[in-house]
Amino acid sequence: MGAVGYLVRGGMSFYGRQVGLAANLVRSISVVLADGKLVRATANEHADLFWALRGGDGGFGVVTQIEVSLFPMAQVITGGIFWSAEYAEPILDRWQQWCRTAPERASTSMRLLNLPPLPGIPDQIAGRPVIGLDGAVSVPQESDPASGLRILDQMLPPLRAVAEPLLDTWAPKRLAELLLTHLDPPQPLIYQIDHFLLGDLGSDGIEALVAAAGPTSGSNLLVVALRQLGGAFATGSANGGVVDHLDAAYAHLALGVPSPVAAPWPRPGTAGCRRNVRSEAAGEAVRRRFLCSRASAA
Repeated sequence: MGAVGYLVRGGMSFYGRQVGLAANLVRSISVVLADGKLVRATANEHADLFWALRGGDGGFGVVTQIEVSLFPMAQVITGGIFWSAEYAEPILDRWQQWCRTAPERASTSMRLLNLPPLPGIPDQIAGRPVIGLDGAVSVPQESDPASGLRILDQMLPPLRAVAEPLLDTWAPKRLAELLLTHLDPPQPLIYQIDHFLLGDLGSDGIEALVAAAGPTSGSNLLVVALRQLGGAFATGSANGGVVDHLDAAYAHLALGVPSPVAAPWPRPGTAGCRRNVRSEAAGEAVRRRFLCSRASAA
């Protein structure tokens, strides 16, 4: 996904719990409409179009330019810590407890991974089911890096107490290195993806997720992730678009790719996650906001 697609679909960044959805930072969008007319949509010009484009995806025309507001960020503390997937339930339970009171400067994802041995995948986690916590702790001011390390010291010790990690790469890093945190491949690939929003999981939800995608599930998915929400993700913006906040505790994502040998598309895996974990589909939430938000404002 490019920058434009990311912004018009809402945009969940590693800074989102502190600054909110990326679409809330958009100041103007230039778009070519179906009749060939180029318009610049802002809060004061073509306001309805500006509202719809921020979170409503790109079906309203061809976006040619976007102007965004910036925010200060001096450094990040980022990386990943991974364990054998046999420890998934206690790791998820302790992470969920921490998420309930986590500071907004921390934005994390807990991911069940089953990655093949490919370039860029560390040997310690390749070719085996693992569970890992990655994300970022923001350091907005250069004069205060220790505050970010204190957040890390609150987050990681309870997880390390469950079992010895296979790999731990959390450390202060340059902003550009944040792009490598998720271990995403450098080249595009064919994949199938499913995603939806979740409330607090509780012990039953964690058990259901591990049953659907854990090491004994038989799942053919490469990634099953829970993205921590809350914070500024939940507060919205007074002048936001169709999607200006996410009223959920987590964003769930399941991803698989077709095997080059003979395996089918990973639909059974993604369907199993959706069936086992009670959810609200993100697309349905967007549809309701389109139908209801403007009607209530009229």
